[in-house]
Amino acid sequence: MDNLVYNELKENFTGECWMKILRYIRETWVTFITILFPILVGIDVIKDFLDDHYLRWVLGVVLYLFGSILTVKSFDSKKDLKDRIAELEDSNSMLVTNLESVPVDMIKTLAKHFKLRNDDRVTLYRVRDRSSFMPVARFSESPIYREMGRKEYPINSGFIGQCWEQGEVFKEKLANYDSSPQRYIEQALKQGGMTEDEITNLQMKSRSFYCKRLHHNGDDPIAVIVIESMQTNIPNIEQIKMFLEGPFGIVLIETVKKNSPIGREELNHGQN
Repeated sequence: MDNLVYNELKENFTGECWMKILRYIRETWVTFITILFPILVGIDVIKDFLDDHYLRWVLGVVLYLFGSILTVKSFDSKKDLKDRIAELEDSNSMLVTNLESVPVDMIKTLAKHFKLRNDDRVTLYRVRDRSSFMPVARFSESPIYREMGRKEYPINSGFIGQCWEQGEVFKEKLANYDSSPQRYIEQALKQGGMTEDEITNLQMKSRSFYCKRLHHNGDDPIAVIVIESMQTNIPNIEQIKMFLEGPFGIVLIETVKKNSPIGREELNHGQN
């Protein structure tokens, strides 16, 4: 049985090689003739022979024209192939764009389902090289809070850093920054592990946080989701926990893993 399989593979391989060789000859032989023909004609013996047998000139012209037609057809097929490749690349770019919007749609669904308010926000952070977080999706009813801040955050800083270490972080009833900025800074310094400059530069100085590390079925965690609010508490927090631990959370993890750019890079690296 092994010999039969080996012989079959050998025949297929040999056949493919000959097909490639023949295709290469078919596509390039007219170019070869174009280069070689003037050289041969310049040799006296061949020149005299061709002069004595003028029908060979006719045959040569016919063969040359036939080869030219085949070459032109081959070039046309290559052009069609390039056009097709360009179309597929455009389709792939569109598909990638649509896939990368899936995490945003999912956290938007979560926010809508639990009726989060204009002063609430949900952000999904992807772990990068086990050293930092990259925000990959964010949603808030407020266009101001919806805006992305920094492109990268240290893995050991803030509530997301605590969440990465502990698995879950819940903070509430922080001071109101607008009315008591120093008190808010002191509480955030004590509880969040950020610097005073980082706290001051926060776009959204939230008063309550719920952060959860995302992983499933014993796999390494790959992301952290952060739900925060300008109010002293986050509504429906227990239901949100259950939601993230159920089928929705599983799908969200797979979406982040496969659809965000960093997810694809790591997935491809793991398959090599």
